Amino acid sequence: MNGKLNHALNQKRDFEAEKYDLPLVQQGCTGCGPLLRATFPNSEVTAVHKAPGDYPGGKEGDVLTVEFKVLGIPCLGLNGGPEFKHSEAFSFQIATDNQEETDRFWNAIVANGGKESQCGWCKDRWGLSWQITRAL
Repeated sequence: MNGKLNHALNQKRDFEAEKYDLPLVQQGCTGCGPLLRATFPNSEVTAVHKAPGDYPGGKEGDVLTVEFKVLGIPCLGLNGGPEFKHSEAFSFQIATDNQEETDRFWNAIVANGGKESQCGWCKDRWGLSWQITRAL
């Protein structure tokens, strides 16, 4: 599989991935880690960073950032709080090798609470946009 993901880079850290989910902490992302790991090869949570103490608008132990990989690409999810919502300004773009792979990825996102769109676009149940299309 030569699927590719375009996204910001960050460094990997050792972490016990089964204990935490992926990055949409302000959106209540329970279950997104297992979904991404089951859908995309070489995808995992690599670190979760929590607030060491209370802070304006939050409490000690709140998740602030989550480091993760999707298709081997390191990413960083930031808890921007309720005032920063997801939009199409940020998306994951997956270039697939064939239509079967396109359908498998797209259907996995939509079938798990996501929403269909057009031209290969869909949103997962946490509001992140994905464009999943054949590589040129």
